[in-house]
Amino acid sequence: MLDEEAHIEACLASVLGQDYPPDRIEVLVVDGGSRDRGPDMVRAVAAADARVRLLHNPRRIQTVAFNMAIREGRGEYLALVSAHSAIQPDYVARCVAALESSGADNVGGRMAGVGRTTAGRAIAAAWSSRAAVGGAAHHYATQDMDAATAFPGFFRRSVFDRVGMFDESLPVHEDYELNWRIRAAGGRVRYTAGVSTEYVVRGSLRALAVQQFRYGVGKATVALRHGRGVMRPYHYVPPLFVAAVTAGALASPFSPAARRALGVTLAAYGAVVGAATVQAGRGSTPRERALIPAALVTMHVCWGAGIWAGLARGLRRRREAQSSDV
Repeated sequence: MLDEEAHIEACLASVLGQDYPPDRIEVLVVDGGSRDRGPDMVRAVAAADARVRLLHNPRRIQTVAFNMAIREGRGEYLALVSAHSAIQPDYVARCVAALESSGADNVGGRMAGVGRTTAGRAIAAAWSSRAAVGGAAHHYATQDMDAATAFPGFFRRSVFDRVGMFDESLPVHEDYELNWRIRAAGGRVRYTAGVSTEYVVRGSLRALAVQQFRYGVGKATVALRHGRGVMRPYHYVPPLFVAAVTAGALASPFSPAARRALGVTLAAYGAVVGAATVQAGRGSTPRERALIPAALVTMHVCWGAGIWAGLARGLRRRREAQSSDV
């Protein structure tokens, strides 16, 4: 956690309220230097429940925090829980059963987005649409299946001995990269439809834009490291859309053909966003529905732009490394 006073108590309550034998659960909270009341809240809970321990992560990087907890944890299974989320009471029991019945190395369930503001609720609704998240099954799937990644991650401890820990050089997209290594080593990652985790999404379009840009950079970084297989077909759509619109906008003043192509592209995109808004907006208020298109556009454009930025950064660093080796 980092500055999570608004969410950490609810998160801990959900973890400590599991219908699993209490003496078989330990809770490690890794703090990255919070400047709010979050650490004091955790200490208060720990004073009342000896299963809770607060660890300090001076490096302030979440992958470092994950690895600290993996090393400190004593259990056969390790559950990664975001301080921004809350798990259902039978989460641990269901995940243990899923690991045992499937033989998988990592299981996860649905990311049930929850908004605390009008914009947040619009973002949560948009996140449930395939038009926003493509093939990321943990946002909407209703059937158990093998998957590329799992949210938030419930692991066998033994898998870290086989494939290594989280990559501490990655600020984001570390979960996908670890699951890539699990699958490359012959392991399995499993989506379990009966498991659900409430995740509090960003509360504004600006915060969403920053998050999605970082996610795009992270995806590009992992793709450069592990090859084209990291990018599924749906991953190419946002960066190609960003490239097409940018090129069309630059060429339109000089080319009628470019203006027509840009118009067709934007019209088709508008139709997709409109249809996705109708689907995602069921049950939303009029104000929330009005913001869903903006949330979808923010996701697509910022994630796609992040891909290009990540590719440019990664290729530049690769050239610099090659130059220094000469």
